[in-house]
Amino acid sequence: MKTDNQFISLKPDDLKGSESIGGKAKNLAVLTEMGLNVPPWIVVPQEVLLSQLPSDVDEENIKELLEQTTPSSNLANEVLEHFGPDSRSKKFAVRSSASDEDGKDFSFAGQFDTFLGVAFKDIPEKVKELWKSVASAHVIAYRKKNNL
Repeated sequence: MKTDNQFISLKPDDLKGSESIGGKAKNLAVLTEMGLNVPPWIVVPQEVLLSQLPSDVDEENIKELLEQTTPSSNLANEVLEHFGPDSRSKKFAVRSSASDEDGKDFSFAGQFDTFLGVAFKDIPEKVKELWKSVASAHVIAYRKKNNL
């Protein structure tokens, strides 16, 4: 798996056994490798968020801890590098591809926030909002209900 700063540049062969990303990203990689017309995309792997959280994170402190997280100050530079200098005028989708989101036994479909039409300057804020949705009431209830 090729890692450039925060982002993973994905190829299907690199993803075998990867726990860093979820099914959406893995499927985008497969479609890209097949040569289908897939818009350019990148993934912020789960380690970027996990590296900011203490090992003793739990349901009691997760919301406060997520509020304190911040995407790297280098995020904008990395987006520019990947998508090109005209990225500043483009709109983006910021959505989840969590490693436990859409498994064979459970689906978190619609549970995490999705942001469409995001301006370049707002990407870090929306990444943080997406991370915070991990601790939303309905996600916590779903995890409890399914013993996750």
